[in-house]
Amino acid sequence: MVRRRKSSIEKEAVIVDAQLQILRAREADFQRILEDMQRLKDSVCSERQELEAKQRELHSERQPINWLPAELLIHVFITFTEADSDSHDPTAVYHRAPVVLSHVCSRWRSIALSTSQMWSRISVQSAAWNARPIVAFLARSGKTPLDIVFISPETITSQDEYRRADRLLTHLSHDIRRIRSIAFRSRGTAMQKLVGVLTLPDNVFSSLRVLELSLVSLEPSSLSSPSLMPTQFLGSGTSLNLTYLRLVKLPLFNIPKHFLPNLTALELGFPPKRSTAEGPNSYMLRMSQLVRFLNCTPKLQELVLANTVPYMDVYLNVENAVSGGLLRVDPVELIHLRTLDWTYPFGPDIHHFLSFFNAPALEKIFVGVEELPVPPTNVLLLRGYPATAASQLFATHRVIDLVSLRDLSLECQHEETIGSVLRKFAFPVLETLELTHVDGGRPLHAHRRDASLPIFPRLESMFRDPRLPRLTHLTICRFQISAELGKTEAMLGYIPALVSLTLDGCAGVWKLLDGLQQRAAATVMSLGGGGPRPSVRVCPRLEALALLRCPDVEISSLVGIVITRNGSSGGTEDLALGMAASGPASDNGGGDGGAAANGPPVRAIRPLKKLRRQGGQGRGAGDDPGPSASPSTNILSSMIVMEEASRPARISYVRVGDCARISEEEAMTLKALGVTDVVWTGGRPSSDVDY
Repeated sequence: MVRRRKSSIEKEAVIVDAQLQILRAREADFQRILEDMQRLKDSVCSERQELEAKQRELHSERQPINWLPAELLIHVFITFTEADSDSHDPTAVYHRAPVVLSHVCSRWRSIALSTSQMWSRISVQSAAWNARPIVAFLARSGKTPLDIVFISPETITSQDEYRRADRLLTHLSHDIRRIRSIAFRSRGTAMQKLVGVLTLPDNVFSSLRVLELSLVSLEPSSLSSPSLMPTQFLGSGTSLNLTYLRLVKLPLFNIPKHFLPNLTALELGFPPKRSTAEGPNSYMLRMSQLVRFLNCTPKLQELVLANTVPYMDVYLNVENAVSGGLLRVDPVELIHLRTLDWTYPFGPDIHHFLSFFNAPALEKIFVGVEELPVPPTNVLLLRGYPATAASQLFATHRVIDLVSLRDLSLECQHEETIGSVLRKFAFPVLETLELTHVDGGRPLHAHRRDASLPIFPRLESMFRDPRLPRLTHLTICRFQISAELGKTEAMLGYIPALVSLTLDGCAGVWKLLDGLQQRAAATVMSLGGGGPRPSVRVCPRLEALALLRCPDVEISSLVGIVITRNGSSGGTEDLALGMAASGPASDNGGGDGGAAANGPPVRAIRPLKKLRRQGGQGRGAGDDPGPSASPSTNILSSMIVMEEASRPARISYVRVGDCARISEEEAMTLKALGVTDVVWTGGRPSSDVDY
């Protein structure tokens, strides 16, 4: 190999260096070009993204839902979530309202995730256990008060139910102070775990307002536990702000005593048993326990007994009381109680039960009465009444004066039950009355005349004092209105202040309506002057009529009432309608239908004697002799009644629903007679009616 000279190497190195310099310069130029291109690409990409976002925004603006601001959407989302909270569908546990809303679009998702109220309901009711939704909901709910729902599926075992409840309560152990409501339904084992958590001294449920505990079935393993069945009310800690409590089959003494002082609403569900025996897997609600429990609820305003009648193992501590081996108790003071809802006691249970309470503020009562079987001996024993004392307990004539009761609803299966229940009470300020006949769930046939409907009894046979001067709303359901002469005045003459009358599923309504259009036999002089005026016989303040599922009523009866009370303008239309109203009235369902107005005189109502109040027996009665003790007051009242009769109120509202003989066109003709509001909700042509 020939060795190169140094000068040659240097010359070649200079050439290579020059070439490298050129290449580096070109590479730098290319890099600048690439960087410029990347900047151009990034600029184009950014501009494209902005335009795409603008495009999506413009596209979304086409939808009216996106016109709403975020604040309004939050209210809509919360409302939808609360409405969905009543659903107990175990298949939808992972697709509840908050989850569905958060998967609609990015805007809705950001709003949903930032709204903690939407995630405050922790629901466990699916057959498959999964803790991830619980953890996610707890994290997203922030510091919002929690609503806990636990419903044990029937497909899991008792051991699985207990483990599931234990896991749920473990996840909630750090958030007990913000639990607002608990709805717990189980077969017993899970309830045992919850009762232990509720009674633990270290657990402070400072935010708890609503507590619902339901046992679907009682198991020996749960009820034999000392923590679930103590011998006395549990706890004496600081009073909580619990306002609503619902217990179904759970013994009352499982609730800590400090849960009760601020309670305003209580619902109990303890279906009556066929036997008085109590075993390890059974429980009977006793009156002694209920009295003791209610003595701890001084602020109670609403009491609901759902298919519940307590076992009467007590008697009232009054003179001449029958003991029969029962426990002696004093009346319970419930001075704030306003509402009582009770199903299904026997008729004698009602008076006997209410005699144990002093409730001067009681304003509303609903009672669904169960009929006594024949013979009733075994039933009375199951109620707790000794055979030797039952007749004396039920035969008491002590009248309970419900001095504040304004709303009364009564459901019964026999018309005689109404009188047997109501005659033991006094209703001096009753304003709303609803009487319903039920026949064991039999469907109501709106287009047939049901011959099995009982005759609506007279007020004299229902009430101890039939005079109801403050009654303004009367509803009668599923009764036969008697066609006896004078029945209308005998029924409605005692309620001169009636404003609204509703007849639902009644037969013989035409007779009652014909009586409402009767004018007095003579005219009276107005107190304000102006000469004599024609007057109506009954209910001069009547303004609203509702006829629902009444098969035999016709438009002529309604037209007659409206013309009588609204007055005629003297036009030919009014005159023709008036003649049509008075003509066919006798064909509505009885042979004497049109005789009441121009035929034999109507039975006169004699004023009843003043009932002597039984001192100390009717709570709130006092010694006031009443308005009948003042002759001047009676004279003034009579003059006011006469003045009102001479100036009857105008019928302003008529509702007709499923009345076979009244069409919509006929009902709307009432507007021409001065009826402001006419509502027609269906009916059938006369040719389709089977009588």
